[in-house]
Amino acid sequence: VYFTDGGVPVQKNIYILGTETAAEVASKIAVAYGTSVAGWGAEADGSRVHFTSQTPGTNNENVRIYALEASGVGAPSSTLEVPGNPATNTSQVITLRLPNSESDHGPIGIKFTDGISSWTAYVSMMGSPETGSDLADKIVSAFGSTIPNWIVSSRGSEVIFTAKFPAENNIKAMARLSGLNTGIGMPDSSITSVGTAPLQGTAQIATLVIENGATAPGSYYVYFTDGGVPVQK
Repeated sequence: VYFTDGGVPVQKNIYILGTETAAEVASKIAVAYGTSVAGWGAEADGSRVHFTSQTPGTNNENVRIYALEASGVGAPSSTLEVPGNPATNTSQVITLRLPNSESDHGPIGIKFTDGISSWTAYVSMMGSPETGSDLADKIVSAFGSTIPNWIVSSRGSEVIFTAKFPAENNIKAMARLSGLNTGIGMPDSSITSVGTAPLQGTAQIATLVIENGATAPGSYYVYFTDGGVPVQK
């Protein structure tokens, strides 16, 4: 999951254990982000994750939250076309079938995994729409020969991942297309509460004055409270 307010996106990796509800995934995302993004807080609300600006201000049109890898939420996923079998000298073939056309505004992420390691390539759309075969060719070029023991090729609007050597079938091998703001079906954020300019006024400031330097080794403990539980550093 990526969050940006116009600067460098903040990435958090969310791991799914078996089959989880949308609410459980939303809770994981909220916990992963917490208050790690300066000026923003994340909180789960059922199957939604709210990112709330901690300071009132005018609406920021650059705010985006998007998912790269959404585990079956709607992005095309690969199918096992030819099972690997050393007895018949057969190499495993994984096929990722792309839609016939895509809109622009990429990028698009394509992830391939053999169950242990994973490799991700990114491509951008240059036309609207762009054909599936155009996209397949771009994906092949983006991966090149970066995946050990696998050959990446295209066949029309399909991306073919072929094992270089005959071996027992790897049931964990798969590829998935993930669209970032491309209309493919990936979850994307929406602004549910538009920001408004702050009211005129003065923000409270509490100042801790350090009058003397340290005279002995050890730790200093600082506590802050606004009337609730003190925060210790």
